Amino acid sequence: MPRRWKALIIWIAVPYAFGTLILTFIEALSVNRLAYWWNWSFNLRQLAANLLFCAVQGSLGTLGLWLLPIRRFWIGTIAGGVFAAGFIVGAAKLAMLFYGGFEENIGIVLAAFNFLLPSCCAGVIAGFLRFKDGQVPAAVTPSESAGHLGAGLFHRERRYIRIMLSVIVGIWIALLFRILKWW
Repeated sequence: MPRRWKALIIWIAVPYAFGTLILTFIEALSVNRLAYWWNWSFNLRQLAANLLFCAVQGSLGTLGLWLLPIRRFWIGTIAGGVFAAGFIVGAAKLAMLFYGGFEENIGIVLAAFNFLLPSCCAGVIAGFLRFKDGQVPAAVTPSESAGHLGAGLFHRERRYIRIMLSVIVGIWIALLFRILKWW
């Protein structure tokens, strides 16, 4: 499977799983089960709308990443995170513009905040896959073909991905505390 399809699947699946399915499951466990499952048609429409949102975001983000000539690791991961955050902020701004009101805006911001962290993490991973896709394979020597040097090929880049994801999580937690302090 080509890396762009892997990036697209990651960019759709991670925000949908962590931004929608897990939150829906937690809500189902925390409220009155009968009242929650009685309103199942609304939940199915909301799940389908969230899947559509994740699919559009993943498609546009993957297309944007693969149109850029990315040859450096940092450019790929930062571009993926920026594409994800920019799409979430842009979608929230459009939703507030067309469907806004005082109380609706709070719901839109909270929904965007639910999708922000998993989308940025998926964008960073997709940017890393784009970086690996743009690598030119070097000539393989006989010692490398025996497996001596191939094991730690992207060890440094994996460490940088962990650093980028921890920075994104730290920023998300700081924003969460800022919002909770504001309320």
